[in-house]
Amino acid sequence: MYMKNILNPALLKEIHYRLENIGADYITQTGELEQFIEDSTFSLVPQMLTTERPDKAATSLIEGKIVLILQGSPFALILPVTISEFLTTVEDKYIRFPFAILMKTIRLLGIISSVLLSGLYIAVVNFHQEMIPPGLLLSLEAAREAVPFSALVELLLMEIAFDIIREASIRVPSPIGSTLGIIGGLIVGQAAVSANLVSPIAIIIVAITGIGSFATPNYALNFSFRFSRYFYIIAGAVGGFFAVAVLMFINACHLCSIKSAGIPLFTSLSTNSSQNIWDFLFPKPIYKREIRHAFLNARLKKTQDNISRGWDK
Repeated sequence: MYMKNILNPALLKEIHYRLENIGADYITQTGELEQFIEDSTFSLVPQMLTTERPDKAATSLIEGKIVLILQGSPFALILPVTISEFLTTVEDKYIRFPFAILMKTIRLLGIISSVLLSGLYIAVVNFHQEMIPPGLLLSLEAAREAVPFSALVELLLMEIAFDIIREASIRVPSPIGSTLGIIGGLIVGQAAVSANLVSPIAIIIVAITGIGSFATPNYALNFSFRFSRYFYIIAGAVGGFFAVAVLMFINACHLCSIKSAGIPLFTSLSTNSSQNIWDFLFPKPIYKREIRHAFLNARLKKTQDNISRGWDK
């Protein structure tokens, strides 16, 4: 689906070319279709947006994008997309922009903590103890005195246990799924501390990263952040802050090379974009967003008049 008077013809031609050159007998799910037409198959970052919401799909059509609907599948694919759309929810448009800025800030803090907090904790404990206040350092050492494992091993054990509990809560029937996740986490964490298998601070770190991961609006991107967290943990254990910084630089270079239907994933955050990183962090009121994204090169550049609230003039 697309809006003929808005969509860039070159983008439509590209998507048609990819769909017509799929050599498969059948495709039953949008997830399979995504793998057939995405740019970078082995990347951890998704290159298309999956949604079940009609309002999200309708908004994307108005912006000048393509929505793919597959018979028999409840999901729709939206492309092309950028990283800012993975970090933005539909609810941001339903509330007034000051509250949208606040919620987006909290969401970004949760995402950053879910990816980096565990690695930074390992880096501080193993290499940068001077950054910890003496009182807190003594408390941490006293808590870890009876733990037989290193900080890396205990953190990996708790991260894996948390992921197992989360996966199990998804597979069980929905009425008891949330209960299993909460009760299972409490019981396993308390039992592990009582048995001196892990320290209380490790439980706190894993709990914060787990809660922060739930702030990711996109399910596929959440998988990417959960997978990347283990790399940052290992980097923090191997080289401290330096290794974490190097891994962040490599990750940033990789993200900048990823494309969605031929459009770079970070295009919308570039300084040359009509809606750059500042517009992403501090979105304007809806009546001040007159121009569509420049990277889409839509036939209709403007979404509304320069003075859309004519009654106010």
